Amino acid sequence: MPQYLIYSIIGIFLAGVFNILSNTFTQKSKNQVAFSFIFNVISASLVLILTIIFTRSIPLPIIPRNKLLLLIPLITALLYGLTEKLRFFVAKQIPPSSVQILGSLQYIVSIPLAYFLYNDSTISIYKTIGILLILSANFLLNYNAPKQHVKKKTFKKIYFLAILMTIFYGTAGALDKLGSTTVGISFYNLWVWLAPLPIIGLLPTIKIKQIMQEIKNVAIFKFIILATFNITFYWLYLLALKTGPSVNVIILFSLTNIITFILESVWLKNYIRNKKLQLLLVLISTTGVILVVR
Repeated sequence: MPQYLIYSIIGIFLAGVFNILSNTFTQKSKNQVAFSFIFNVISASLVLILTIIFTRSIPLPIIPRNKLLLLIPLITALLYGLTEKLRFFVAKQIPPSSVQILGSLQYIVSIPLAYFLYNDSTISIYKTIGILLILSANFLLNYNAPKQHVKKKTFKKIYFLAILMTIFYGTAGALDKLGSTTVGISFYNLWVWLAPLPIIGLLPTIKIKQIMQEIKNVAIFKFIILATFNITFYWLYLLALKTGPSVNVIILFSLTNIITFILESVWLKNYIRNKKLQLLLVLISTTGVILVVR
């Protein structure tokens, strides 16, 4: 079995578990922005520690000749910060499989933007069909609000914020290649974990009292578990990309949608209004992603 396949299989399972835990752990959260800040501080700290352990140094940025290119890492930090600001608010209110379906919208943002920036892809009939499938799944998702604690009207507001989050994330993802080649991959990998922290902590500003209260509400070990799952599956994703064809890896990781739905059906019983429709939407969005990245 190819190495990238092993990395991908383990990675998508861990990603699915992370999606479920994100929903489960946020149920006791009273302040999702504080939750996100704590989660990202722990994640960034773990990444920094691991970077120092494995490289025995802290990577420094490469300064490009065109100083304007330094704006790209700043823009990605802003976009990732805004994404993280919304992530757990959405994760608390919407079923994990629904978040995954909404997440497929990132490809509609990132693919055309990557084509414009790098000209490394073509707009084919398959990509067009894939985009239409993703849009269809997300349109129908609006009619399958969760059963518990979220009213239809509230769900629509959260649905809008989730789409906004996906646009931020998809744009940042498309800019990653340019950002990493501008300042160097090692530094950029550390940058995207550390730089968004001030953005998450501002507008509105998070107070120390709110952070301590959130830790009390949720429990610190849950943040550590979430951060560990997040870093591990992302690391496996990078290893898979390094050892196998990128298109194959992206397609395999799109199956996280299905894994999340299966785990959700077992773990979060009776959370979905219509499970058959939800499964259909998961399959439609996954097929759309496969066609877009093939």
